Amino acid sequence: MQDLKGKTIAIQKGSFMHRYVVGLLKDAGVTDYKLVHMLIPDAQAALASGSVDAMTNTGVTALTSLANGYPQLDVSSDHPELLGTSSTVVSEAFLEKFPDFPKVWNAAREKALADLKQHPDEYYEYIAGIQKTTVENVKKLSPIEDIKDTAFTDDGLKLLEGTKNFLVEEKIAKKDFDIGDWVLKAE
Repeated sequence: MQDLKGKTIAIQKGSFMHRYVVGLLKDAGVTDYKLVHMLIPDAQAALASGSVDAMTNTGVTALTSLANGYPQLDVSSDHPELLGTSSTVVSEAFLEKFPDFPKVWNAAREKALADLKQHPDEYYEYIAGIQKTTVENVKKLSPIEDIKDTAFTDDGLKLLEGTKNFLVEEKIAKKDFDIGDWVLKAE
């Protein structure tokens, strides 16, 4: 990370990759750097032209960058506390209209996961087709084992809390809030 001192890094502002690189730099004690907001295709072009020194990257595009000879500066599995997570978000108006949605959503999610586990080859082929990559890459990037059985795990909530704290510290979120107020578990 020290190699990024004084460098310009392309990030997607507010993304988990933004949080990740800022966390890495902070942990390494690097404070002299410049972040610029760019979507991945623009960041790839900027990196290739030398307009930026580094970029955040993930998934198939990261594997493509590595295959094209770009060096990998870090591996996210080495810093699980900085990883992102995903959640499904709906508005209060939606919940008023469809009060059973959390229960129905979680039941559908559980059924889909059970089906994936029964048909892993079909899952990997389907995702490879969508992402225009190989089944081998999908197995590396999106293994079925990474999909949690439980909608809200303690680890997932901890990651959401860390993300929220980052967004507040970076003034991307206007004010602090309680993650628990946003969590609606199906009964």
